Amino acid sequence: LKYHYLDKHKEKQIRSLNVEIDEKGTEIMDLIQEDQDEGPEARAMDRELKDELKDALRHLTNRQKEVVIYFYIRRLSIGEISHRLGISYRTVVNTKTIAIKKLRKRMVK
Repeated sequence: LKYHYLDKHKEKQIRSLNVEIDEKGTEIMDLIQEDQDEGPEARAMDRELKDELKDALRHLTNRQKEVVIYFYIRRLSIGEISHRLGISYRTVVNTKTIAIKKLRKRMVK
């Protein structure tokens, strides 16, 4: 009850996306729209980077691919990956480390 009454007296602030954040009159909403509106060059570079990554992934072992996909794509923890694959926690860490080194080597030419 005590915390309920303490929270009740706090002032709530409502923020708008149309508030100017600098002298130029830039609003938060303008920044959000800029991020979403990619030009053709940015899309082409993204596509090229994705193709490079796919090619680099082809050079990993199946186990390394599994670990990288579970960790970075499916957002599983190391513990969850080790349980799912039936291998030790340390093996997952080592496999991920080696896979990332291989990917970096392939990507940075």
